[in-house]
Amino acid sequence: MESIFEKIDEENIKNQNLWRAGLLFITCALSIAILTSVVTDFVVPFEYRIGEIARHSVLAPRDFIFEDVIGTEQRKAEAESSIPRVFVLDDRPQSRPSTRLNRMLEEIRVSTLPGNAEQDAKLRARIAEHYNLPLSDTGWELLRDPTSWPLLRETVERVVDPVLEKGVFSGKRALATTLSKYGVTMTRRSTGVSKPLVSPESVYDLNDATEILEASLPAMDMGVPTGLDKLVADVCRALLKPNLTFDSQETGRRIRDARSDTEPMFFQVRKGEVIVGEGERISRAHARKLDQLEKLRAGLGGLHSFAGYLILALLLTSTVYIFFFKFVDEFKPNFRDLTMIAVTLVASFIALRLMTTVGTAVSASFPAVGANAVTLATPFAIGGIVLQLTLGPGAVLFFTMICALLTGVFLQ
Repeated sequence: MESIFEKIDEENIKNQNLWRAGLLFITCALSIAILTSVVTDFVVPFEYRIGEIARHSVLAPRDFIFEDVIGTEQRKAEAESSIPRVFVLDDRPQSRPSTRLNRMLEEIRVSTLPGNAEQDAKLRARIAEHYNLPLSDTGWELLRDPTSWPLLRETVERVVDPVLEKGVFSGKRALATTLSKYGVTMTRRSTGVSKPLVSPESVYDLNDATEILEASLPAMDMGVPTGLDKLVADVCRALLKPNLTFDSQETGRRIRDARSDTEPMFFQVRKGEVIVGEGERISRAHARKLDQLEKLRAGLGGLHSFAGYLILALLLTSTVYIFFFKFVDEFKPNFRDLTMIAVTLVASFIALRLMTTVGTAVSASFPAVGANAVTLATPFAIGGIVLQLTLGPGAVLFFTMICALLTGVFLQ
C-alpha cells in the first residue's frame, strides 16, 4: 500500500506545490508560535513586587528605549512647581474707590424722588446692601445731601485710593506661603504688565490696610454737621476691599503649557543588561523597568502581531527554499524529505523553548558560559546531526540557514 508521501510525489507539479505550500505554512506557524513564546520568556521571565527579593536575574534580551512614565510625570511635576502663581491687581480706573463712590453718589442723585418715602426706603436698602454700608437715619440724610459729597470725595481720594493702588490681599500668610513655595507674579490689570512679587510686604494685608485707613481718617465728632465724620469713616471702610486676587485661569494655562512643553523621559536598556540581579531587593526603579518590559511583552502577542510574524517567516523561508532548490545541487528534496526537515525544525524550536530554563541555570553555575550559547547551540546542533545522518549536507545547510534567519529575526 502506497504511503501518503509516495502518493504526493506521484501527483502533478501543481498539486505537489500546493502540498509543499501547506507544509511551509504549517511549519512557519508552529515555529512562530514557539519563538514568540521564547521572546516572552526572555523579556520578563519572572514577576516581582516592590520589596521582594529577586529569585533569579532578569536580563534584557535586546536593546530597548521606552518612556519612563513615572519619571516623565515627575519631570512634569517639577515643571509645574517652577511656574510662579499669577495674581492680578485690579487697579483699573473704574475699580478705584473714588470712582465707585462717584457711581454711588450719582445713583443717589438720579434715583432720589422728593416726597416719595417708599422709593427712598428702597434706594437706601439697595445702597446699603450693594456697598455693605451701614446707614443710620442721620447717615442716610447726610449721604443724600450734596453738600457732604466734597468731603467724602476728598477723603476717599486721599486715604483709600493710595492704599488700594499698592494692592490689598486678604490673607498675607497664605500669600507668603505661595511666594516661598512657587513664586508669585503680579499683573496689573490696567496695563497688563507683569512683574515678580519679591516680598509679601510689597502689598498690604487687609488687616494692615484697615489699620492704615483708621489712622488716616478724620477725628470723630469734628465734622460739621454732626455725624459727617462717622459717615465718611463708614464709607471709606465700605470701599476698602481686597483688589489683589489669585488668577486661577492664567495660572492653570501656564501650568498646562509647562507640562505640555516638558520632554518625556526615556531610559535605555542595553541587550544583556541586568534589569534586576538575583538576590537584589526590588526597588521602584526596578519595578518601573519590569513594568515597561511587561507591557512590551504584552505588545508582542495578539493576532495582528502573529500574522505579521507569520508573513515575514513565510517570505524568509520560501525565499531560502527557492534559492536552494535552484542553485544547490545537493538539495532536491521530495515531500518526505521536506516533512523530515519541517519536523526537525519544529522539534528544534520546541527544544529551544525547553532549553531557556536550562541555559539560565548553566549560566548561573558557570558564569563563563553564556545562557544564550547553551540555549541556542544544543537544539540546533542535534537537529543538524539528525538531518546529516538522514538527508545529507544539502538538507543540513538549508536547515541551518532557516534556523539562523528565524532566530536572528525573532530573538535578535
